[in-house]
Amino acid sequence: MSSAFQFTFDKVTGFEYDTLNPNTSNSTDPRVPIPLDNTTGEVTLSTITIPVNSKKSFIWLSATIGFRVNGPVASGAPAAMTFKIWKGSPGTGSLVYSTTDSGQGGAGDPTFRISNLNHVDKEKKSCPALISYSLTVEAFDIESIDIIGPITFTAVEIIDEE
Repeated sequence: MSSAFQFTFDKVTGFEYDTLNPNTSNSTDPRVPIPLDNTTGEVTLSTITIPVNSKKSFIWLSATIGFRVNGPVASGAPAAMTFKIWKGSPGTGSLVYSTTDSGQGGAGDPTFRISNLNHVDKEKKSCPALISYSLTVEAFDIESIDIIGPITFTAVEIIDEE
């Protein structure tokens, strides 16, 4: 079910973000590249903490992740990975969003891709509070994937009251 409403900037009460520096493909930020394969497990790409001031608000989460697929041959099966957004710590917090993306590429002919994620988190237990969100990725096939940037992870608190 979709919900729509108009908001003005005075309803935005918080904005937090994390990016690479520089936030580019093949970034020189020390956090990348992050090599992934089916033995890596879940890897945290970013964590942000936002002050939430109202139970009558929602948190708009957005992420952009750049990656390269380096399979043994370009005609092989697509390399797949699952991106997740956790409220709290990965694995022990609440999973609020997940999606799977894939791509194909060979060792001599890698594929460069961008995944964009968006989610609205409306569930809040107490306010005011500091809420942490973590962006993770996990590869689950035999292909080789490198997270190479850009990585952008944002959280915006928007008041939803008339």
